[in-house]
Amino acid sequence: MTRLSFRSLVLFLALIVILLCGATSQPKYLQGTQLLPTFRMTFFVHELKEIHPPNPANKNEVLYFTDGSTTYFRSLFKQSPLLPGEPVSFKNQEVQWLLVPDPNYSNQYTARVYCITCNPKKWVLVAVNLGPPRPDLVARYNAKLPVPPLPVPYAGSCVPVTPPTLPPVEWFLTSGSPAKRSPAKDQGYFAMYANGGPTINGVFYKQPYGMTGGGAGAFHQAYGEIVYDSYQIPQNVTPAMFTPPTGYAPVATKKMAGGEIMAKENCLVCHMSGSGPTTFYLPPGPPKPDLHGVPADPPCSRNH
Repeated sequence: MTRLSFRSLVLFLALIVILLCGATSQPKYLQGTQLLPTFRMTFFVHELKEIHPPNPANKNEVLYFTDGSTTYFRSLFKQSPLLPGEPVSFKNQEVQWLLVPDPNYSNQYTARVYCITCNPKKWVLVAVNLGPPRPDLVARYNAKLPVPPLPVPYAGSCVPVTPPTLPPVEWFLTSGSPAKRSPAKDQGYFAMYANGGPTINGVFYKQPYGMTGGGAGAFHQAYGEIVYDSYQIPQNVTPAMFTPPTGYAPVATKKMAGGEIMAKENCLVCHMSGSGPTTFYLPPGPPKPDLHGVPADPPCSRNH
């Protein structure tokens, strides 16, 4: 071996050592937390601290489709839990959320909600440059708030439904930051079965159990939970299945002040977006609530 080739070999090995020492490995508990590229799931909605919440026995559905570098998202609620951005007139109506590329906004993602059972039928623009949940949303939020998943929600949690301890479920935090932690009663979670889920092409995907969070409801005080059925792998899904319906009247909205900052600090950790800012829109505000006989902050009750 010549002196020159030996020196080259030493430099190459030194570079490998630097790269390996500088690399950060993903915590083992994050393995398998990515979403399937394409799936359908049915789910149930449970809502606390809300007047006339939706029927938790209703079976709803989400369809998630990855086509190359583009992802499409459609979610159907039999009774709207009034997620943030929906006008109060949509409450308990059948609604469809679409998060898809929008040719009206240079093919940026938009989030729109269509009220199927409203009379007349209506739709509302919730956001521009806000797309479907990212497949690695759990890992991305864990990078922001590096806390291992909990075996059960925090004590004092408002999670409406928790499963039996077996099979084990992991509760990943999806709200708060190291500088400002969420109170236990408002903490958001994305929960997944620790060991259950499909293995496809040699890749293990943990089965989601549920997703929780606050801010829903007619007066934005409700705490809700979506509980999922098992992953289904649909066949012959196409972008045409996510075409917005026609014959709906738009609901007037106004741009939300400070929405770009809120999106950057929180929503875009878990949701897809393109370059440029994300804009949120606000529907007309709800009327003053009649809370006679209803505690201002009713206690949480958990079902098992």
